[in-house]
Amino acid sequence: MIPVHFHDIFRNNQPVVSRELLNSLHYPLTDCEFHFTSSSEEIAARQQIFRDFLSDEAFCQAFTEACTHMDDLAELLRSLGQNETDSAENLLYALVELLAFTDTVDAMDAAYSTAGKLTSERLLDFFGCIRKLKESDDYRDLCNWLYELDGNLRSIRSLTLGVNLDAQLNITEVGIVSINNRPYVCGTRLDKAMRQEQPGENFECLTVVGIREVKSMLQSSRLVLNTEFYNAMNLLYRSALKSLRRQIFQSAQSTMRALAAVREDFRFLIDAVTMIRKQKAQGFRHVFPEIASETAVDNLYNPLLADKCRIQNIVPSALNFAENEKIYILTGPNSGGKSVYITAIGMAQLTFQLGLPVCAAGTVRMKPYRKIVTHFIEPTKGSTESRLANESQRLQKSLAEIGRDTLLLLDETFSSTSAYDALFLSETLMRHLAKTGCDAVYVTHLHELPSRLIELPVLHHITPEVRAGQRTYRIVPYRESEETTSLAKDIVIENGLGFLFDD
Repeated sequence: MIPVHFHDIFRNNQPVVSRELLNSLHYPLTDCEFHFTSSSEEIAARQQIFRDFLSDEAFCQAFTEACTHMDDLAELLRSLGQNETDSAENLLYALVELLAFTDTVDAMDAAYSTAGKLTSERLLDFFGCIRKLKESDDYRDLCNWLYELDGNLRSIRSLTLGVNLDAQLNITEVGIVSINNRPYVCGTRLDKAMRQEQPGENFECLTVVGIREVKSMLQSSRLVLNTEFYNAMNLLYRSALKSLRRQIFQSAQSTMRALAAVREDFRFLIDAVTMIRKQKAQGFRHVFPEIASETAVDNLYNPLLADKCRIQNIVPSALNFAENEKIYILTGPNSGGKSVYITAIGMAQLTFQLGLPVCAAGTVRMKPYRKIVTHFIEPTKGSTESRLANESQRLQKSLAEIGRDTLLLLDETFSSTSAYDALFLSETLMRHLAKTGCDAVYVTHLHELPSRLIELPVLHHITPEVRAGQRTYRIVPYRESEETTSLAKDIVIENGLGFLFDD
């Protein structure tokens, strides 16, 4: 078998995020934390892969169906070396299990045949290896042999054994020559005539070593040796099957393992494409971001809102991170869209650094980060544990990871203490972040915080837009005329506590 090496589809995977971060943002892709990357070249290569899949629905469907064979192939590889049965039937069926390999190769090649024009070099390389393997003589011989064995398995009636002799014509080796669906015919010419048997030339024995012959040779007093003789023959037969199975598996094993190694990449690919197609079906627009040194998005959407409201009611907002725009303090009224906005930023950045298109419209340029960190409100873990102590411990771990190549998202940090202390602590935190050079968004109810940091040029104040006392849910730069209260009274009235203000 020609050894074929299949390169990984997704490379340069890096620990950009943690499982806890994915959970905090409710990211819809599971088990994807090992597929993030901060490499611009890798993101560009992935974007080309996903373009091919998202632009060719027939190819995507055929490929998805082909990937179902990968599970059978992985199971076959797990079972190698574990089947120690002496049953001849099980050994033959174990040989037929190799069809999991050939079925996978054939299905992948069939999917490739449905593709229009692939532009991804990595996909072309993978399918080129599949085609090279499929067209090799060794692979064709293996397929033909396996399909014939599979078709004849339930009708096997004889084996052709080859016997090697030494110079004295003594038996030195016995091996399997062929597996047949016709029995050999043994006996005299008269026996064959009476049984009306007309065997083919290859199925007529010159002589036979059977029960009658052994009885005659060994005589009845030594009949027990007849059983030992046939047991020995069965042992030789099963040993030959084991050797055949081992030889075939060894010849194909390296290629099988190389193909199975890309299974997790394919699983992620299919899950990611499924997520994007679902978002498209919900009505979201998607853009593959231009990979840049600064981030500028005209209209950013949060795809999680599709489960809560109609798509036409979802309001987009802008997103910018540049050398002079690195830290944003987001204040404003309750239920104004602050948490939705910060989650949208995290969702978009994760999606971008997987190589996928993001839910956005208009200009979309994004820069990759080596680390994405969140610090959201978390319930106190112990009944006697201080909320502030718990929050401080978690924040310390977050701050230990940040640098210029970090995106930090903070939601209501220090809300567990008094407003006076929270203001002091938040101001100290913002000054520290300005020194680190990270990009950050801080959601807070401390409306006076930005005015205490006005001398920091990298810090900007943004807020949900309010028109005529109504929340628009669009995040905009803060203007002096903007509402600086949290509209708390309006919120509680809207939610059934209006009677508190009747007097």
